[in-house]
Amino acid sequence: MGTEVEHSRTGKRHDLELAPSSEQEADQASHLIPAFGRQVSRLRVQKGLSVAQAAKRVGISRQALYRIENGAVSSPRFDTVLRIAEALEVNQSLLLSRASSSQAQTILNLMSALPQSHLQPMLDKLGYSANIDTDKSVFDAADNEALLSLPHQVKKVAREGYIIREREKTTHSCVLLSGYAYRHKIVRGGARQIVAVHIKGDILDLQNSFLGVADHSVQALTDSEVAFIPREAVKKLAVERPRIGMAMWRDTLVDGSIFREWIANIGRRNVRERIAHLLCEFSLRLKIAGLGEETGHELPMTTQQLADSVGVTPVHVSRTLKALEAENLIDRQNGHGIRVGDWEKLAAAGDFDSNYLHLRKGEPALD
Repeated sequence: MGTEVEHSRTGKRHDLELAPSSEQEADQASHLIPAFGRQVSRLRVQKGLSVAQAAKRVGISRQALYRIENGAVSSPRFDTVLRIAEALEVNQSLLLSRASSSQAQTILNLMSALPQSHLQPMLDKLGYSANIDTDKSVFDAADNEALLSLPHQVKKVAREGYIIREREKTTHSCVLLSGYAYRHKIVRGGARQIVAVHIKGDILDLQNSFLGVADHSVQALTDSEVAFIPREAVKKLAVERPRIGMAMWRDTLVDGSIFREWIANIGRRNVRERIAHLLCEFSLRLKIAGLGEETGHELPMTTQQLADSVGVTPVHVSRTLKALEAENLIDRQNGHGIRVGDWEKLAAAGDFDSNYLHLRKGEPALD
């Protein structure tokens, strides 16, 4: 598979070392964490900082800070809390001013004691899927701990290395921790059709946890890190933690929506529209994940890979990209970078409507 074992985790439960209080009190305190986000927002505004300016000070993406302020992250990492406090020039306890002193200490202990897991990108992605219709976090502290404590192995996969092979019996579900990957099918004669491109946090084969046999292949688009989670552990988590199970279901439904859009893109749009549409999709998805902006992002795909994504020849792709550049809609930078010259015109050129991505209402990516 071209992989190298990097790290393994047994999945043993990490009991939270809370301040002297009952588990019930700790659970009650965990529900106060959304107040932390509102306090961050209030203090940021008092400092005269935009979300982007504050996020830069903290060292996180604008989308990450936006989700924290809107209560979509139920258990922020403790080091993030400390960096936010430093950026806003306040004591971390002030960020929890709406809680009593004992509750605030309990919450801070909850944050500091949460296991630091490689699976945080998975939690962030499922948390987004679960919170599409609300500004508040759906998961509680116990849900977060259960997911982060899943047994897993982290493997490094070299560019073009196989993560999943078609027809293989599946024993694990895979989460992309870094890099990019793509799903594809090979038809008779050897022609390849790329059916999806994945980014950090995406669960590459959640359906295989229930189907048992891979019906397509997944390869690394760039050097990547992938977490391999036993499929039985994933199934057990979905059953025992219904909120997480529902988020997994919604995540696969959004994947299905994207697949349908790709079919429409290849079947009914011309080459110019197909490529412009693909670039718009990448822009928004990368922005939400904190990996780019709609005005510029990395595009680590060769001309052949783009051609296999939109069902044309590499020559057609090359000509179309040059035409989009001539119209000042895009600018290719450093071989694998894309700068969008005019987002609205590029979206119009690609017949692009973000509805099929099922983004959260009020998401900055729609600005």
